[in-house]
Amino acid sequence: MSLKSIICIAVGACTAMTAVLAAPAVSELSSRLRQAVCDTSHAAPFWGSYSSARTDHFYSTDYAQVNNSVADGYEIRGRLGFIFRSPVASSSIFLRLYNPDNYDHFYTTNSTRADTDITNQGYVDTGYVGYVYTSDVCGSVPLYQLYKASITDHYYTTNKSEADLVVKDDGYVLQGVAAYILPNL
Repeated sequence: MSLKSIICIAVGACTAMTAVLAAPAVSELSSRLRQAVCDTSHAAPFWGSYSSARTDHFYSTDYAQVNNSVADGYEIRGRLGFIFRSPVASSSIFLRLYNPDNYDHFYTTNSTRADTDITNQGYVDTGYVGYVYTSDVCGSVPLYQLYKASITDHYYTTNKSEADLVVKDDGYVLQGVAAYILPNL
């Protein structure tokens, strides 16, 4: 083997080793992927309000919409956390239904359930409120869904202690996790 061949092999090996050493580590790639998936720059506040006269909880990312609900007798309850106004990686649409006979707003990521409630329960499709996660990603927290049949009211909270309290004291049934949303900061 000539000296030129040995130098070419050595330089090629060094170049390959440099490329390997310069490549990002798996943990760095994982971190980059999480940052891309967990881009929260487009998250919007998810507001809640309640009407005791209608026994209805109402939620929206549109503060003007929530603020206008005050004219209909709703009281603004505050911000539950953050959701997205447009799709992001790992998110699902969060549908909003309304039953005008019972004054009940119902929110779901399950389009089959929404169609069933529209067909059989008198709900009307009022569009969507935003996009949410359907699993615990990006530091999201559970959005608990509760329901009280005697007053036909769906209630949502990210506070598990609050959910347990309305089950115990107010007769709501915890139906599970409706979605995962970003927590209040």
